[in-house]
Amino acid sequence: MARSLHSAVSTQATLDAICRLAVGAVDGAEHAAVTLVRGDSFTTVAASSDVPALIDCMQYETGQGPCLDAIREHESFMTHDLSKERRWPQFTSRVVRSAGIRSMLAERLFLDSDTLGALNLYAEPTSAFTERSEAFAAMFAAHAAVAYQAARDHDKSVNLEIALHSCRRIGMAMGIVMTREAVTEQQAFEALKRVSQKRNRKLADVADGVIVAGLLER
Repeated sequence: MARSLHSAVSTQATLDAICRLAVGAVDGAEHAAVTLVRGDSFTTVAASSDVPALIDCMQYETGQGPCLDAIREHESFMTHDLSKERRWPQFTSRVVRSAGIRSMLAERLFLDSDTLGALNLYAEPTSAFTERSEAFAAMFAAHAAVAYQAARDHDKSVNLEIALHSCRRIGMAMGIVMTREAVTEQQAFEALKRVSQKRNRKLADVADGVIVAGLLER
């Protein structure tokens, strides 16, 4: 499972794999989702089905639920029967009525002290999760957090490389325009930008045209 998580080709693919593998790996799990936290904002970024998105939305709207407590209190939270749960009254009354989910297990996703979010697992039967489920989910969440961070860092690196490559192409095009038209650096950039806006093309694509043609075609 660890190898599968780390072989995903992008951050979103990694998140999707986390949900898919969690359902197959954790005893009792029928649905899975990943919630990420940014400041005070919570977002469901991946789910194994439509059910988790509905349930997570109820948690965000009520400000209650295992997922939010796992993130806030840095612990795992498991409930065997949401219809009898008293810790989250506003959330549980809605989820049982609307989604038919009885069991839920939430594990915090974190690296050192940095909380990334939570891995949420759901099931319709009562007492679907056991202590073994909780222990395995905690181990799985640790691998998931590392895999997600690695995927995110990789995406950032790729995006930075693309941005640097674009800057080099634009710089080369500006040099050509400056030489051919005897204009300043700022004037060359403004000329490229005008063509980009006029033709509704990316600035880097306009730059490529200049590099190939040896001049700025207006």
